[in-house]
Amino acid sequence: MLDDVSRGDRINLEKELLVGIVFNPELSDIIWELEAFSFTEETRDVFSTLRKMKDEKTPIDLDSVKNSLEENTSLMPSYYAFLEEDRFSTRRNMGWADAQSYARYIRESATILRLPFGVVRERFPRFAKGYPEKALLVGFAYNLKGEKSIRNQPGTEGVFTETKTSDFFFKNHKIIFETIRELVLKTGESNIIAILNKLDEKSAAENNFKPEDYSFLTSPQFESCRSLSFNAARTCLEELRAISSLRILSYESEKIIDKACDAGAQVVELIAYADKTLRELERGENLVFGTLGTAQSAVHSIMKRIETNSFKGSAFYCIPTGFSALDDKIAGLYPGLTVLAGRPQMGASEFALNLAYMLSREKNVLYFSTLDTKDMFTLRLLSTVSRVPMRQLLGAGSDFQISENRKAQLKEAARNLRHHQLVIDALNREDITVKLENLIVKAKYAFKTPPEIIIVDDIMHIDVSKNYEMVYRRPSSMLEKEIVTYEMQSKYERGTFEGKSYIENREEKRLNTVAHSLYVVAQSLGIPVIIVTGCSGDAELRSSGVPRLNNILGTLSTELANTTILFHRPQYYTADSKERKKEESEPVNLIIARNKKGPAPVRVKLAYHQECFRFEDFSEK
Repeated sequence: MLDDVSRGDRINLEKELLVGIVFNPELSDIIWELEAFSFTEETRDVFSTLRKMKDEKTPIDLDSVKNSLEENTSLMPSYYAFLEEDRFSTRRNMGWADAQSYARYIRESATILRLPFGVVRERFPRFAKGYPEKALLVGFAYNLKGEKSIRNQPGTEGVFTETKTSDFFFKNHKIIFETIRELVLKTGESNIIAILNKLDEKSAAENNFKPEDYSFLTSPQFESCRSLSFNAARTCLEELRAISSLRILSYESEKIIDKACDAGAQVVELIAYADKTLRELERGENLVFGTLGTAQSAVHSIMKRIETNSFKGSAFYCIPTGFSALDDKIAGLYPGLTVLAGRPQMGASEFALNLAYMLSREKNVLYFSTLDTKDMFTLRLLSTVSRVPMRQLLGAGSDFQISENRKAQLKEAARNLRHHQLVIDALNREDITVKLENLIVKAKYAFKTPPEIIIVDDIMHIDVSKNYEMVYRRPSSMLEKEIVTYEMQSKYERGTFEGKSYIENREEKRLNTVAHSLYVVAQSLGIPVIIVTGCSGDAELRSSGVPRLNNILGTLSTELANTTILFHRPQYYTADSKERKKEESEPVNLIIARNKKGPAPVRVKLAYHQECFRFEDFSEK
């Protein structure tokens, strides 16, 4: 039976067919018998590439296929590495008859795996009788304080405070819950007699609400629910939240489909609307009491994970930066926001480039460059990896011709980078602005598998539209910190806050919106997001030029960050420019001003090679 085959087995069958086509050109005609939607997401792009090559009459072989796949910057090499894996080597000599069998299976099974849109609606009938809703309401009416609980178990009050009217599907259940809530707010307790009297009054006043709509409150069928415990009530509410989310998703999906059919539909706005809906659902499903637990159980759980070394993949798992001196202080990168900040020429942007190179050896890294084009970024990256000065790559200075030794270094660097999992999104020559909404859409939805690390260099050149500012709204508590008492040109805007007039710092507001948006992305994807920002000129008023936490532009970024690192080059302010040129490298202080995993503030010294933008662990030798 086709539906007896697991998804993993199906993916392997698809890979076997694709390997056969790539290594045996005689099988390429089988491509005409298949469509891209027949393949699973893990292999669809490889098939689409083969289909495109077939349409363009391009010869199909391993090298040409790999070259075509490498042109797709959204694909990691790991997606098509199976073409050369030994476990599929036996399929390289696949015959025509076998290929037809594979193609027939893929066509026939595609309809089974593609779920119709109505599958969500099909899940609703099991709640037609509304049993979880009725059980919860009976528990609220009879056992809010826990008087009827056995063995002194808590009542349903803790669940009641977390329940909302929108959690209920049936209109009569909404009315009953509102009635119970009104009485609890008025008297501080739940009394079944008072509830029934109030419901009788509403039944007499409303034609669509009848006594049989709330008769279950006294029905023997629900007598066991009158002593509903906290845990049982929590289970009922979690069930209601789950089905409520499915219902809302169904409705919102239909809205999005209708909007997408409009002639003036904007893709980015639709995705932003969908993203907002998903985040609201996520907040609604998170029950506060679900985090309660004893210290003993929490310690036992942590110790078990320590003993089995099972922190990998969790929020506790830290990714080493590749710089041992820094990892000793911050324990690496972990899900959340990391801020790199400094004045111009201090090395914050260059350090982000080094991190991208180091981290992409083992992790999928998505790098947003808001200052450089892709070509310029690639030149900087090659300079860093090869140690060839940037001025030589650009043909400047006295070394206009690159020596053979330098060329060998560049070739070795290029070979090295082929094995790195780094995706670059840089400036477009036609559009030199970077919009926040486009950045977030790419980060969250451009890849089948979300990136494991995101780096944004830097946030000071990101534009924020009014629509997206509403989707990724900053906490209201930040409004006071964006209020200033003076006005300077057009970067400040007048407004009102708590009935008082104020002048708003537009630049601070924009940076806070960007920082909060990227923080939301980090939390929703569960990955580290590294952002580069600047420091105000106040830092240079000090003779040493050492920046402080309050010099960082974008106040919210420092409050949300797991780690905040300030960059300072002492020799930039003290040494003579001629002396600096004589030295191959110079020390750079990384000031860890905020650190949730260790002490702060502390300094870490790294060696910085300015001509090739390379950072290394500093050695006193």
